[in-house]
Amino acid sequence: MYKLYSQRKKEAEQGISDVYIYDKFCRAFRNQYLHIVEDVFGIYPDVKYIYKPNGKNIDMWEFVCQAYAREKGLKSLQDRYADATNTYEAYEDYVDISDDSDFLDLLDFTFTEIISNKSIFGHGYSEVVNLAIKELNFRFKQHSLGYEFINGKLIPKINEFIHTETIKPALHLLNNKIFEGAEQEYFQAFEHYKKGQNKDAILNAIKAFESVLKSICQEMNYPYDRERDTAKQLLQHLTDNGFYPKYLESHLNGIRSTLESGAPTLRNKNAGHGQGQEVVDVSDEYVEYALNLVATNIVLLVKILNAKKR
Repeated sequence: MYKLYSQRKKEAEQGISDVYIYDKFCRAFRNQYLHIVEDVFGIYPDVKYIYKPNGKNIDMWEFVCQAYAREKGLKSLQDRYADATNTYEAYEDYVDISDDSDFLDLLDFTFTEIISNKSIFGHGYSEVVNLAIKELNFRFKQHSLGYEFINGKLIPKINEFIHTETIKPALHLLNNKIFEGAEQEYFQAFEHYKKGQNKDAILNAIKAFESVLKSICQEMNYPYDRERDTAKQLLQHLTDNGFYPKYLESHLNGIRSTLESGAPTLRNKNAGHGQGQEVVDVSDEYVEYALNLVATNIVLLVKILNAKKR
């Protein structure tokens, strides 16, 4: 993507901000987003891509508007200045006038449910979709918006360095049928974090980590109790079976100790029990700690597994 001179000058002077924006989408980003979706769906009748449910042709704009309106509990997406409903004009108008929360819902739904489902567009359009996702992520970064579209899901970014070096590699490694449950739980942790449901975010992060350990035990044919074993017990199974290289044993035992006193403790104390009369609040830094700690160890363990399988 081309960077305008003003953008290059701003980045040279200040750098791209690592303090992310999550709840405000400027006019320029909304316009750029609309251009990206236009590249995928087309605007004019002779270049529109067509979806064919049960052999019936439907304009892609009509299809996405109808599907989104159903999920939002709306009758239709109707623009302000015409009688058009569920058309390109209605979608464009919604991008223009919706509040930031509704706009994020539209973006998330369009890319997660429609654009990432490449089979809708038929053979030959994968590259169009890939370019759209690439530009969307570029525009997020350009406007310091704390999101990235990875593995068909929209996730919030906590810190650029941690996201690039830890969370993103973990997500790529989890994008494997072996770790399907763990991937779903880790994405769910980010969904809860994005909505401010911090206790549930921690709980799902730990579930993801435990699911990775169970998957490793399954792959390596180590005996374990799928229903009862905790992270501590699962890590002990790996140790007992020599999963770790000998020269890493001391180091990995230290990691296990950190996990036992860190993220699992947060889960047990703040997310796994009743609150009583006082509502327990889990602050964002605890959630970020749990997400980062789990991601770091997922990367390490899955890489060890992949090396053993090779």
